[in-house]
Amino acid sequence: MKVYLTGAFEKRDVRVGFGNAAHHIYKTMKAQGVDVHVRPTGSMEPYQADIEICFDQPDRYIFLSSGYRIGYTPWESTEFLPRWWRPLQECDEVWTTSFWNQNIFEQKLPHKPIFTYRHGIDHRWKPVKKSYDESKPFTFLFVGEPFNRKDGKLVTDTFIELFGNNPEYRLIIKGTHHSSVLVSNQSGTMFGPPNSFYDNITVMTKMLSATQMVELYDMADVFVYPTWGEGFGFNPLQAMARGIPTIATHEWSDYAKYITVPIDSYLTPSPWPDIHPGYMLRPDPFQFKDSMAGAKAAYEDMAEVAFKNSFAIHKEFDWHRVT
Repeated sequence: MKVYLTGAFEKRDVRVGFGNAAHHIYKTMKAQGVDVHVRPTGSMEPYQADIEICFDQPDRYIFLSSGYRIGYTPWESTEFLPRWWRPLQECDEVWTTSFWNQNIFEQKLPHKPIFTYRHGIDHRWKPVKKSYDESKPFTFLFVGEPFNRKDGKLVTDTFIELFGNNPEYRLIIKGTHHSSVLVSNQSGTMFGPPNSFYDNITVMTKMLSATQMVELYDMADVFVYPTWGEGFGFNPLQAMARGIPTIATHEWSDYAKYITVPIDSYLTPSPWPDIHPGYMLRPDPFQFKDSMAGAKAAYEDMAEVAFKNSFAIHKEFDWHRVT
């Protein structure tokens, strides 16, 4: 049986979520004996395939054989974009990346087979027991800019309210190419990136290799992630697999039981209907603030829980197992 992989598989930029997943899906399918092929980048030549799997948003599905068609798509809100309906109907079945998403897809496509193919964690994120070094600032890490739903603005505003320019604390914001978070100075007369006004905030936008990303995570005492929803959510899973205490929303997540400090959220109309129509899971800002405020005092207990959970994460979400 010949399987062709298209969409994100053709790009496989492992520095971003789609590419990271595509790389490991192809690698682990091949290791398990699947006769798997990746369509050459840019090629529109027809080919023979028993199964085609396109890992992309539906409006970018391109199927070039007469084989069985599987559309594979993560998502973060309760409604589809209008341009998705036709390509989804043309699939023989649909895969998504979490059980929360599967429930949404089943409601929208009741006559279509829907399945979940979760993502995994690789051994680069091996567990490490964290311990706070009191000679350094207590460091929070947020990875997710410039995507609004990950709520870097809430992270930044909360940190400034609690610890702005306090040298005992630090926030690192990691963006993909750029960051969109803007704040005002303390007098409220100027706006700009948070590192322009606060010495204890660092904004990083340069793309990093996988090894460099592990090194960046290792700088953190706590990983923070008050997202409004994720297709899968590599960033907090990587942090927790590494043993880093993590404060994050959880209702969208297939690994909610491992989140060190779970933050509640509630369905609310999406603030970004052109990108994410319908409802999304809004994080509770007060609970998030309390969790950040208390993280240093509770750190040893948090680190113990995170280290214990990291081994279970590697077992359940090993890439070979999920594939």
